[in-house]
Amino acid sequence: MIRIVTESMSDFTQEEAKAADLIVMPLPVEHYRKCFNRLLENPEDEVLVITGSSKLSGCYQSACIAREACHDPARVTVLDSLNATCAEYMLVDQALRYRREGVSDMQTMLAKLRDVMAHYKIIGMAADLKYLVMGGRLSPLVGKLGNRLSIKPTLKIEDGIVSKAGMVHGMAKGRAWYIEQLKECPPDPDVPVYIGGADCPETVALIKSQIEAANLGIQDIRCVKIGCLIGTYVGPELTLVAWKRK
Repeated sequence: MIRIVTESMSDFTQEEAKAADLIVMPLPVEHYRKCFNRLLENPEDEVLVITGSSKLSGCYQSACIAREACHDPARVTVLDSLNATCAEYMLVDQALRYRREGVSDMQTMLAKLRDVMAHYKIIGMAADLKYLVMGGRLSPLVGKLGNRLSIKPTLKIEDGIVSKAGMVHGMAKGRAWYIEQLKECPPDPDVPVYIGGADCPETVALIKSQIEAANLGIQDIRCVKIGCLIGTYVGPELTLVAWKRK
């Protein structure tokens, strides 16, 4: 059996993890090593660790160090998702699905997950420019003018890095931009679309209802609560939409 491990950047709650037989780990290497040794007590089990982007945190490096320190490194595989929050959640969610469907060979599992990764699409919208200014991604002048004019930065995660995609005028146009992007890059109908929000459940619900009303043929939309890492990075009321492109 493939035992699946992730960390808090995936934004899986402990309740979700328990229900899915998923282990969600904190960062310290020692926690990883102990976890691997415990999971490897069954000689027929292997461990798959899916981490957040190595370009955003040290989780991938920590898991690799712990793998080499555990008692059977050959049975531990560490996969850098090159993403975070909704898209990492999607990758872990699909790994859990493949396991439920009977995938027990690690190479088959990795091939399926790398296909998902090759077709990632994750975009977002920040509600306040202040946090992008604080992070050095916008000048203070642009941030001040943008907030006065209700300009909202649109974001993307590509190659493991968060970057600015553009600007929209107001939240309503930002939600319309999500629809436009889904039309331009249609989702794979076999994989859910994931909507994330940082302390803004009403906004997430509104985005979900607008996507459903757009009649894009999306059968499964799942909502994810964005955790503190990405939420702090971009600010409260951040929203994200992630999917696998056709």
